Amino acid sequence: MSSTISVALTWCFEEERTPATAQLPEEVGEAGAVAPVIWPLEALNGLLVAERRGRLDAERRRRLAGFLSELPIKLDDETADRAWAETSRLAERFDLSSYDAAYLELAQRPTAAACITRSRFARCSCCFGACGFREVDAPVELPPDKSRDNKLMFIAMNRFKVVPGSQVEFERVWTTRDSHLDGIPGFIAFHLLRGPERDDHVLYSSHTLWRSRGDFEAWTRSEAFRLAHRDAGSNRPLYLGHPEFEGFEVIQTVEPGSAHR
Repeated sequence: MSSTISVALTWCFEEERTPATAQLPEEVGEAGAVAPVIWPLEALNGLLVAERRGRLDAERRRRLAGFLSELPIKLDDETADRAWAETSRLAERFDLSSYDAAYLELAQRPTAAACITRSRFARCSCCFGACGFREVDAPVELPPDKSRDNKLMFIAMNRFKVVPGSQVEFERVWTTRDSHLDGIPGFIAFHLLRGPERDDHVLYSSHTLWRSRGDFEAWTRSEAFRLAHRDAGSNRPLYLGHPEFEGFEVIQTVEPGSAHR
């Protein structure tokens, strides 16, 4: 598990926690985590800035620093060696600071089984932006890819392995929820799909069509997105593991009575 400072600081400030980040201290405690070598400096700086802004006093800052220092987080020893090549390329591609790109570089390595969100990213199964994402309790937020023009239609899908016998409740949750998608720029259509039954699960997928990847990314940063997924964590007993995110850019569309596009 790759750890980032913005998530760790939400554990220190209750008003910044989300259902997704609240469960992570226990996961880190059990499985450990890995972070770039800059992690302790960023953690300490976050607490010092909070103290200077009056959000906590010196005593609480020291107590929280002790809490963070005792987390089983291993510091990556390859961060510096990768800075001038892989990290630099990611910073350029996604218009990131070098600090954000360092976390992104660590997260995309094959050995990074799961990554925790920095303020601009979300947990993923392989890497950010370049490989397949999976959601924690909601569809992921992709860093904007500055190397593309973002004009192709975009399909966002999340696959759910629903526990046998939970199909009715899973469908009820989805069909009665407020999606908060009405009026969102670039939103075209949403479909909830039911797929094949396996021995241990029934496959479902959420399928959302967007005018462009950029519109999808803008939605993931919106208040409507937060409202739509604020209760998502309560539904996790209905499916196995984490939903698996897949994003697709539409290369060709064929419609009745129209030419190929």
